Amino acid sequence: MRLQFGSPPNTYQIQARLRHAKGLLRQGNNQLDVALACGFHDQSHFHRHFKRSMGVTPGHYAKAVSCNNVQVIY
Repeated sequence: MRLQFGSPPNTYQIQARLRHAKGLLRQGNNQLDVALACGFHDQSHFHRHFKRSMGVTPGHYAKAVSCNNVQVIY
């Protein structure tokens, strides 16, 4: 799988979950619902991975997107 996608399976899975989470946050869903819908164990697990990947917390991302203060990158 690493050769096909360029990353280990777990990393690919987390990144896929985060892509889905960004879409749900853009739609205005709350963080806990997004975390659980995307398969994270809890909100802190989601928060940790989101911040590590995106450089901002899910709350800051959602607020910026809702105020149109961020360019959305898919």
